[in-house]
Amino acid sequence: MPRIDLNAEEISEIIEMHFNKLKEKKENIKVIEDDIRNLNVKILQLKQALIGESNSNIFEEKIYSENWQWVKKIKFALELEKKPLTANQIFDVLCEFEPELGIDKRKVMSSISGTLSSKSGFYHEKKDFIKINGEGDFEYIVWESNYKPKTTKLIFRHGDIKNTDDLPF
Repeated sequence: MPRIDLNAEEISEIIEMHFNKLKEKKENIKVIEDDIRNLNVKILQLKQALIGESNSNIFEEKIYSENWQWVKKIKFALELEKKPLTANQIFDVLCEFEPELGIDKRKVMSSISGTLSSKSGFYHEKKDFIKINGEGDFEYIVWESNYKPKTTKLIFRHGDIKNTDDLPF
């Protein structure tokens, strides 16, 4: 391969040219991420209108902010989906509203898992989130005073079967 000799000024010009291209690409990414965020808000509004919750106050409350703390982001994802979610599912929901989270999934998952670990427990612990045994991974829901866990059947040694609702404790 032939060698090309460049002086310091030419090298500086090439660096500047590449730097400007990089800056332009980053600006394009920001515009696209803003478009994605806006589309997700519109999709959310349309979903809510479909299920009959179409009033302007709901739309204002459900808008996402990347400046929120992790507890609020996780609560947003759980309330949006209205069902128990695993940490990975929470990550997927948040990435819809904040695509740049996908750049470093390990760091984000560490933040989500750490928050869930410290801010969740079983119903009686009254933490921010309730931890539910899912199929494989734990699933989480937002703590509510009116939460009622699923009835569990207990089989005793002598063959009796009782629902946990029927037990005195």
